Amino acid sequence: VQTCALPIFLHNLPILLVEIFTLLLLSYIGYAEVLRRYPQFQLDKMEAQVSIIRNAMDPTLQAGIPVEQFSGFNTYSSALQASDSFIVSIKIFGLDGQLRFESYGKNYSLSDEQNYGIVKKLGKDLEWRESENGFKVVAPLNGKLGVAGSIELVTHRDSVSVIVEKLFRSVFFLGIAVLVGFSIFTLGYAWLAERSAVWRLRQRSVISGGYLVSFVAISAIIGSAVFSAYEIGAREKTKALADTLSNRLDAVLELGVSLDDISGINDAFAKYKADNPDISNVALSVADRSVRSEEHTSELQSQFRISYA
Repeated sequence: VQTCALPIFLHNLPILLVEIFTLLLLSYIGYAEVLRRYPQFQLDKMEAQVSIIRNAMDPTLQAGIPVEQFSGFNTYSSALQASDSFIVSIKIFGLDGQLRFESYGKNYSLSDEQNYGIVKKLGKDLEWRESENGFKVVAPLNGKLGVAGSIELVTHRDSVSVIVEKLFRSVFFLGIAVLVGFSIFTLGYAWLAERSAVWRLRQRSVISGGYLVSFVAISAIIGSAVFSAYEIGAREKTKALADTLSNRLDAVLELGVSLDDISGINDAFAKYKADNPDISNVALSVADRSVRSEEHTSELQSQFRISYA
């Protein structure tokens, strides 16, 4: 008995539509979740980047020297921009609010620094602001007699959207592949069921099993993308934290002090871990020999190591 393919397709169309809507719904939920949570990783990274310059300026300011006499701004700002292409600008302001130093990224535009209307307080002294174009962190610079100025770091919002869209572009194509595979399987089995009573009796359970397998596959793909986004964010934050610690140690090593003679490193590591509970391990090594180490178990299991030859 010859059976037309169109009735077979129409008969199985509802379950194919359910599969399509499942793919779209899970993708939307995963995408929205990452967009909601990922800016926190960006904030943590920017806070660590700001700390690099604040720590570099601290000896100068604590000596009572004005902000404008700090000589290392270009060195530190250039290093930060070289490591993060999404940085829009880095600015240092004096106590009177006047601009003292400024450095701009390659893709800088005036619109990237406008309309930052949302303000959130972070801890005791940091401010976090958002706009349609980017993110901004503002922090005070403390001197010998109190606040001596402020630092402002702006990054483009693409730092979040580019990573998220890249991850979910792969999710989309993999999801389409699963959908096409399920469709071929469903229509193929339905075509066989029209020609065999044995196959027809098993059709409902087999198609349901195929749907379950495809659902699990799509869920795993999207879950993997969400985890990858968190992993990337944690890795970038970890790198920024490692850079912060490394710069603080470099300032001491430039004075000719040996690492073995530096005290308080364990206390500094403990403070970093207290301020960043997702850090699991902090280690300082010289030529692959660990000289300082702090370990802790946490949910994200982020790690960083600072090494010196």
